[in-house]
Amino acid sequence: MDNSKVNKRKLSPRELLLAHHSSLLQWLGAVEGRLFSDWLDDMLRREERKLHTKNEYTDVFRAQGSTSILNDILNLETDLKQYGQDVSEGKIQPIKEG
Repeated sequence: MDNSKVNKRKLSPRELLLAHHSSLLQWLGAVEGRLFSDWLDDMLRREERKLHTKNEYTDVFRAQGSTSILNDILNLETDLKQYGQDVSEGKIQPIKEG
């Protein structure tokens, strides 16, 4: 049995994003990426308004979950930049596919 295949593990979706941080940062800086981020930001503001205006527990819980997920996505650019900086400073090893 080939040990190189046994020791390889599948990368998580987050690790795959980090492995492609340069191209993702380029896309996020492009017009399309900015439009996408603006759309996410608009959705976040709408969900935050629901937190302050809804009285039903289920509506509030849904809005809390939505804002948490949207904040994670909107923070991706910061995470990608930090990962690139950590790699360039030698603090961590780069994640490689395959």
